Amino acid sequence: MADDVKITKWHSMDEIAARALTAKTQAPDRVFPVPLSGLPVGIQEMAGLVSAYASHYLTTQPVLGGVSAVGEFAAVRTESASAKAYNYVFGVSSDGKVYFAGPFKDFPAHHFQSSQPIPVVSLFVGHPKRG
Repeated sequence: MADDVKITKWHSMDEIAARALTAKTQAPDRVFPVPLSGLPVGIQEMAGLVSAYASHYLTTQPVLGGVSAVGEFAAVRTESASAKAYNYVFGVSSDGKVYFAGPFKDFPAHHFQSSQPIPVVSLFVGHPKRG
């Protein structure tokens, strides 16, 4: 697992994605597949998008911006013979709205061969820095 990531900006998440991600992450510290339609709208439009996964932290992580990070999701796309994974942190604000930050690319499984199985567990970077 890579070093902690630093959150610099939160983006609001549409309700469909918020429900899909939070529903898929009820069991902490496990990885679940997420339907592409369960990702935030802008990420769904990523060229070559082929799969997505989500994982919930064992405990929430308070970070800058009044958001408590609750987990991560990863989006994987293919581009020719290579595949690229992008990691995002998602969290809940004090008023109950769901936000996400990213993409983060500084982890070993960011690039891999598209002919290889997706290294699912390696798509997650760990807890964000608190600020």
